[in-house]
Amino acid sequence: MDITSLSLVLLGFAVLPPSFSIIVLFLRGFVSSAVSIYRIPARAHLLWLPDSPFLRHQSACPAAGCSPDPVALHCMETLPVARRRSKAEPVACAFCLAAVEEGDEVRELRCEHLFHRDCLDRWLCHRRRTCPLCRGSLLP
Repeated sequence: MDITSLSLVLLGFAVLPPSFSIIVLFLRGFVSSAVSIYRIPARAHLLWLPDSPFLRHQSACPAAGCSPDPVALHCMETLPVARRRSKAEPVACAFCLAAVEEGDEVRELRCEHLFHRDCLDRWLCHRRRTCPLCRGSLLP
């Protein structure tokens, strides 16, 4: 008994014709490979840092030529922009998951959640009016 027929017997395919069993094994391997490959690119967007070339060429709004609505513009004008100074407690931006480093432009919301300025501005361009973490209102 060779290795192929032994593996087919162990997998329960001994009653099937050999050609069908090989096809089933091939498909099983193909599907498991495809699933593992699919998981890698699904998380690739999380690795783009705020200063990456990909994000640098994107506008603050999601679609090219899109203009934010007046409420989004009001939020962008009224929410303060600051540079991160303290390294006392590490903070990660909830959008890009990159650490907020010293010197990064950030926006701090009324709920005291901190985000990169560009990340939050893109959130506002999607007509969102709440904090992405706690859903607290951005407007007074």
